Amino acid sequence: IVQNSEDIYLSDINVYKTGAMALIAEKSTNISLDSFNTALQEGSDRMLSSSADATHFINCSGLIRMENCKFESMLDDATNVHGTYMYITDILAGNKFGASFGHYQQEGFDFGNVGDSIVFVDRTNLMTLGKGKIKTIDKVNENYYIITSDIDVSKYDNPENIAIDNISHYANVHINNCSVKYNRARSLLISTSGNVLIENCYFASMMAGIRICGDANYWFESGAVKNVTIKNNTFDNLGIGGHSPQAILQIDPVIPKAERGKGFYHGKIVFENNKINTFDNQVIYALSVDSLVIRNNVFSYSKKYAPIFTDLSVIDVQYCNHLTIRDNDFNNWMPNATISILKCNNIDNDGNNNIRIVENPNKYFYQN
Repeated sequence: IVQNSEDIYLSDINVYKTGAMALIAEKSTNISLDSFNTALQEGSDRMLSSSADATHFINCSGLIRMENCKFESMLDDATNVHGTYMYITDILAGNKFGASFGHYQQEGFDFGNVGDSIVFVDRTNLMTLGKGKIKTIDKVNENYYIITSDIDVSKYDNPENIAIDNISHYANVHINNCSVKYNRARSLLISTSGNVLIENCYFASMMAGIRICGDANYWFESGAVKNVTIKNNTFDNLGIGGHSPQAILQIDPVIPKAERGKGFYHGKIVFENNKINTFDNQVIYALSVDSLVIRNNVFSYSKKYAPIFTDLSVIDVQYCNHLTIRDNDFNNWMPNATISILKCNNIDNDGNNNIRIVENPNKYFYQN
């Protein structure tokens, strides 16, 4: 456990078995992992290394760096980098309010300090209502804070439907030359407004490869991304587990269908020069991104398993602002593939082996 610390460097560490997460870090600055491995010991007859995430970072800042790491045989993700939404429970004065955590596992978390910047978010559609600073903060108990800010929250309609996010504690992330395989869940969960670079990695998880989410009603894991680049990686036959479609790149902020189109939750995401070798139909699912670039990727149909969701498009983009899908190689992809684009603006689509553009939004995600 790393908590309220800075300049942490962990190198040449092997975690063979743990009953929980192998590493969890909260409210810490500058954490580097070099050859930090969560995997079975050679010759072991065990099936699991970690019964939860290999690594997990909550409201950290500075730079989170992972290089040359191996994450295998976990029951959950290789990493999850995110913030924490609280929600307003009651208005005590115009700029003074009570707030609680939305998920019981967050209770007791140190949400913030005087002077931290916070944003107020509509829990229905995840759109930002306003920004301010914490003037006073009183931790009454493990699940109730009294916070005073420089924003009059009583001016908003239905203040009890507002989440708050501490944006003073978000990290930049650099993940390079790491591998993830044999784990039940996803490879990487990324929800941070810092600069993110994921490169030269190998992913072969049983669910999504890289998930970029955000929700203020169940897990309450915050962090609309601003600048993410995913390049020069290999994605190999992901999505063999799970009861719903798992895209290789899954950008799925939890915004109900009726609330979409009122803004864009995520900022810029670039997916380029990656190699995708997989068996199922959908590779990319993206919702509510201001700028999405998908270019110079090679898509190959592995035929290793029978496709599960045969009626989905290889790329499914919904309610995005600036969209570029250019110069991707589908020569070895499935026949009769389509790209689905729904209610997007400013579209640049060229050099994709003449794959048809349709409206075929993924109907299996619950919010669709």
